[in-house]
Amino acid sequence: MILATAGFVLLVIGIGITVWQWTHPVRSGWFAYAPLSDTVFNPTVVSSGPLVLGYCLTVLGALGLGAGCGISAVARRGRG
Repeated sequence: MILATAGFVLLVIGIGITVWQWTHPVRSGWFAYAPLSDTVFNPTVVSSGPLVLGYCLTVLGALGLGAGCGISAVARRGRG
């Protein structure tokens, strides 16, 4: 039961971090423009540290929740 609860908490935190990172723009600093060209530079950040953390926590949470529920289901079933 503890594994499922910890997995659920990690899953919620991971989804929260991921949604937060996707909905708030990333500021990339002074180098995010092409000063000597006439083209517009559209910075697209594929991954940042917190976004990768959110993905990892989401995956770990899903695995923990699945393992916890599976172990709990097997334990309730019993032998016989």
